[in-house]
Amino acid sequence: MSKFSTASVTPIHLLIDFVIDDEELLLDPEPAIRHLRESVVAGGATVLQQHTHQFEPRGYSAILILAQSHASIHTWPEDRLVSIDVFACGPINIDTILGSLRGAFRPTSERIEQRERGVVGLVAPKA
Repeated sequence: MSKFSTASVTPIHLLIDFVIDDEELLLDPEPAIRHLRESVVAGGATVLQQHTHQFEPRGYSAILILAQSHASIHTWPEDRLVSIDVFACGPINIDTILGSLRGAFRPTSERIEQRERGVVGLVAPKA
């Protein structure tokens, strides 16, 4: 018997790039991570931990560890860019999360990708 679970789960990875005009959200991690937290919770995720790193002279990265996996945010203020990843190995409502993030960050431009992750479509080597 294998020591690994045979449960079939298709993890989802949501990749979001927003160009925004709100300088506070580009420079101050507190309101941005609050918006990210509220969005993933609204979408059904459970937040376990949070870590934020402020870069000098500006910009930040932050990660939320979720019971379902993680959500992260990174900013490049010089380009007005906010990149957000939401990776989930359990049920979440992507439409709710995305709608909440759009409302909070009010992007002037965006790129959204959704990818399936995991072993689906891969051939695993035999043990």
